[in-house]
Amino acid sequence: DRTVASQVLMYRQLLHTECKPGLRLSRAFQGTPAQRAVMHMPWWEQGVEKTKRMVISYDNLIVRLWLSGGIMPYVEGGYAHKFEAAAEAAAPAGAAEPQAATSSTTTSSTTTATTATTTSADTSHVDTLIDSKGLPPIPHQYWVDRLGFQQTDPVTDFRSGGVLSLAMLVHIVEACPHVHARFLPDGPAHMLPFGITCINITDMLAKFLMFSKSVDRIDALLSQKPFWRMFGDPNSLLVCQELSMDMLADVVVEMVRERRMPGGGGGGAGDGSLHGESEGKVTVFDFAEILDRTEKRVRDDLLGAGPKSVPELRAVHAKLKVRYEKAIARKERDAERKFGRASSDNVLTNNPVTAGAGALLGKIAGGDQGDADKDKPAQMVTAIDEVAFGDSYDEVESSAVPPVAAAAATVASSHSALGVTAAPPGEESSVSPAVQERSSAADTLAPAPQAAAATAAAPPDLLGGAVPAPTEEEAKLSSDAGDGEFSIGDDDLDEGNILDFLDDAIS
Repeated sequence: DRTVASQVLMYRQLLHTECKPGLRLSRAFQGTPAQRAVMHMPWWEQGVEKTKRMVISYDNLIVRLWLSGGIMPYVEGGYAHKFEAAAEAAAPAGAAEPQAATSSTTTSSTTTATTATTTSADTSHVDTLIDSKGLPPIPHQYWVDRLGFQQTDPVTDFRSGGVLSLAMLVHIVEACPHVHARFLPDGPAHMLPFGITCINITDMLAKFLMFSKSVDRIDALLSQKPFWRMFGDPNSLLVCQELSMDMLADVVVEMVRERRMPGGGGGGAGDGSLHGESEGKVTVFDFAEILDRTEKRVRDDLLGAGPKSVPELRAVHAKLKVRYEKAIARKERDAERKFGRASSDNVLTNNPVTAGAGALLGKIAGGDQGDADKDKPAQMVTAIDEVAFGDSYDEVESSAVPPVAAAAATVASSHSALGVTAAPPGEESSVSPAVQERSSAADTLAPAPQAAAATAAAPPDLLGGAVPAPTEEEAKLSSDAGDGEFSIGDDDLDEGNILDFLDDAIS
């Protein structure tokens, strides 16, 4: 309708009006319904009804931005400090970054009034740095450090957004302290420069709402966007700016949580496209990714829902906030489960005993499928020898070192590989009693070199003595099994027996 059309044309004019010191636009206030509907907008100088003029002044806007964004939040009792104290009191240890709850216009106004009341009593003690002409210091480092501009003179940063982007900055610092606080040093989006971020959000909305120069004015007025109906309320643009800034801060919080997920690395377990540093850090170098994700949410989810009024727009935003929170929580649970399974697999893989058992089973089960069943016992014996002693059965038998000595040497080398060393004389060993017992057994089993030479003709048994002559029953069993071959029944090939044998061999 005509009211919405006049507002759209006003937004377009403000967007394309260049910011420069001394700029002053004025028109007579006639008290028409259209003028009264927008007389409270942040770009007008205060006192419209008293002066009967509707004035837009760059100097007025820049002074308000300096005071409300660069001075008052940082004085004692300012909301910059209140936000820090509230976050510490509300968030338990290990909790995620605090997120500002969705606020109504009434809540924002109340907060602003409270802040003004708190700071007004101390105004006489605050050095605002305003000069004799009533202007803020330009250049000054606060424009960069506190307000987030690129230069100490902010005028160059308003090239793309014009007066509209400056007015939106003033609106956020004056009427939305809960959003502004999220970009202050103690807020979750502190790594992003507030001024530049707010200007980019205004440019984004101008593109979605067809304010930009690339869109013909008539095309904008004749467009059938579903969200145009809410622009019957002139506050709709202000609320779009507020909610878009809040959604951008939520994106930063989500990216931090993604990058802190188990096994997430630098890119986060939930989104491999994320850039930046590891260990859950998000930096200003992630700004392009943050802005891209915010644009998709504002365009598709917020405005794409077609809200018909400002209250409906806020309701959509509240529902989206819950939906995004559930999505990131689900990603965290999935990553936790996935990382838990991977951790268990790593424990089994890195355990030398389970690794040896796995190697043995793999050798037995992974043999040539074409081999006959009669070859399985021989494969099993070879596999056991390779896992327990590190050499093939034939190599151990042909070695000059007796089998028990070879086994003892294998145990000693295993201790060396695991970093187990003998304690100096007179000191207690730090090795566990079980390992000490096995080491002592290995030392007992290993014969001295002279003893090994003396017993070369008669190989010792497992106890180190001469092998006794087989009994008649043993000789019969040996002849039945074949010419010195080792026979195992099918029942002996189960996994339990193999693991029992391994435990005995390792012991």
